[in-house]
Amino acid sequence: MIRLAQRREFLKVIIMRHGYAESPSYRSDDFFRALTIEGNQLAYKAARGLLTIIPHLDQIVTSPIKRARQTAEIFGEVYQFVPNEITSRSFLAESDVIQYFDKIRDLPGEVILFVGHLPMVSQFVELALPATQSRLSFDPTTVVILEFKAGALPRKAVLRGHYTCEQLVMLMPSTNESDRVAE
Repeated sequence: MIRLAQRREFLKVIIMRHGYAESPSYRSDDFFRALTIEGNQLAYKAARGLLTIIPHLDQIVTSPIKRARQTAEIFGEVYQFVPNEITSRSFLAESDVIQYFDKIRDLPGEVILFVGHLPMVSQFVELALPATQSRLSFDPTTVVILEFKAGALPRKAVLRGHYTCEQLVMLMPSTNESDRVAE
């Protein structure tokens, strides 16, 4: 059940860069670059790892660009979302990062996963955190967990986690060690 934004005391924002994608030289239109086979596999394993530390998501919001949508759909599958519950928002593909804060304030829910691109995801995190904490790496499928009190305000977030794809894969529950190794 999604709670209204006005009633929440805290907002947990999970900012994620899309999974490993085709090389820009492979496809002329950047909008249609897809995840690689390895990118799909690692995104699935990373989603299973994230599930161990964030057991519930109220929303998944993604850039409309193909590789981000594919990543969001994989996370949606692991979190048992139906495809039409994943929201595509153009602001996640745009460069005006300040607008992220306004858009986030208006979204319902308390735990929201955003899937986007460089440089926007790293710029958002830099603006969200106090200046002393704001430089974090953002390789593909990297996740940063931020918590905001009573609204999404620049420089007011608390860093709750920073996980690379490899770290998320290591968190994945498994009975078979080979599940943790990229194919």
